[in-house]
Amino acid sequence: MPVMARFHTDSAQRFAQLRQALAIGSESLSKTLDYLVKMGWLARNQGHGHPLRPEYLLKDDGKAAAHVAHTLSQSLGKLNIDPSQLTRWTYPLLLLMRQGNTRFSDFEHALDKTTSRAIAQCLKKLVSLGIVERNVGEEYPPSPRYTLSQCGTVLAKALEAHQS
Repeated sequence: MPVMARFHTDSAQRFAQLRQALAIGSESLSKTLDYLVKMGWLARNQGHGHPLRPEYLLKDDGKAAAHVAHTLSQSLGKLNIDPSQLTRWTYPLLLLMRQGNTRFSDFEHALDKTTSRAIAQCLKKLVSLGIVERNVGEEYPPSPRYTLSQCGTVLAKALEAHQS
């Protein structure tokens, strides 16, 4: 997400500048950019500079994704949350909670391509960041329910605004 957010403000980005601005390793950034090129959101600028110092351009197909990434990045900044603290399942979980799903089993059924462990770790992180609240009912057996906090609602609304 931070990579695409950078392309929202400037549709041409150099590899070295991205790496420095985002403070991530070369290999990780390279894999991310390769994936975004494969998705059709970015293109490598063939007419620019040295092959070891490439420049990437935002394609028309990537403009919407860059806008969403920028909006979410701004929302996270206002909430003092570093995007690197979030997992890949954060946004799907927030949207599921916004739609009324509150139980762990609801998340497991909706996110069938992930493991229970990944969902549990993401939920723990979201609770620790104050994005999600965990409430355990009085019934037996105990049944925890997850709801969006005020911060989580802000993020979920930003996501919903850009869903198509």
